[in-house]
Amino acid sequence: MIIYNGFKPGETRETKLRVKKADGGHSVVRIVTHRQGTAFSFRYTHHCQCGKRFSTERGPGRLYYRWTAHLRDMGVR
Repeated sequence: MIIYNGFKPGETRETKLRVKKADGGHSVVRIVTHRQGTAFSFRYTHHCQCGKRFSTERGPGRLYYRWTAHLRDMGVR
């Protein structure tokens, strides 16, 4: 078993965040990072307060841009 970036193969870590009033009901409330099997790749997922989910394998920075685009579409920012 090879540990990569502190993750064992197939390990999932979840972080829960507080709701922010400024986001108008569209705060990121849960972040999930999953190492995919024995490969050195990860899947990052953000869960919005409204129930929408954003997921990518490119990196957590990509999710931030997708979430801010979601906020613009909803008229929050």
